Amino acid sequence: MSKAKDFKIQSPSIKLAVEGGAAVRLHPKVPPVIQHVEFPASTSNQRVFNFAPFYNKGFDEVVTNCQSTIERYLALAISSNQTEISIGTVAGYCNGGLNKFFAFCEIWLSAMGGGKLMLSDIDRNFIASFKKHLESKLAYGGQRTVYFRLKSVLMGIRQVDFKTILPGNPYPNIKQRTKSEKAYSKGERKRLVQALSTEIHRAVAGAECNTVIELKL
Repeated sequence: MSKAKDFKIQSPSIKLAVEGGAAVRLHPKVPPVIQHVEFPASTSNQRVFNFAPFYNKGFDEVVTNCQSTIERYLALAISSNQTEISIGTVAGYCNGGLNKFFAFCEIWLSAMGGGKLMLSDIDRNFIASFKKHLESKLAYGGQRTVYFRLKSVLMGIRQVDFKTILPGNPYPNIKQRTKSEKAYSKGERKRLVQALSTEIHRAVAGAECNTVIELKL
């Protein structure tokens, strides 16, 4: 039997570099000078996540605080030899969570005709609209994965109490749903996107978002 691979990070130089670059910053510089995060070798194939494409889009404060949180999680993974959190998990937060969230931030601002999106703007209505955006793009299981990866990052941001904003478990009965769900047709997806646009404007106007998008098939 082959020996299991050891993915623990032993290099003091890597630990020092990452921990030094990920010091706890309650008010990180917006935007930061370094706009990417490098991942040491791990179970994940991802080695770099580049935040640069998401800056200068109108939501720099959001991106900066997410990047700072990822840096802090990565430092924790390395300093604990991945006993507290794994490097692969942190990489997954980026490539399977933040990338989709940042894309939605662009959609949101475009629907609003531009402007700025701040951390304080991410409220329950915003999250409800993001969930509906995921519904138009992904199957139920994929929606759940993206949501909980994003939630892990937002909960690490210390300027906002996201615990009171983010639903605890908005994707119940995952096993039953993933077994029985069917993909949306093109017509259904089109109506979901149209409904999402309506909900974005409702949310910004201060109206409460509907919890369910009704499809008239």
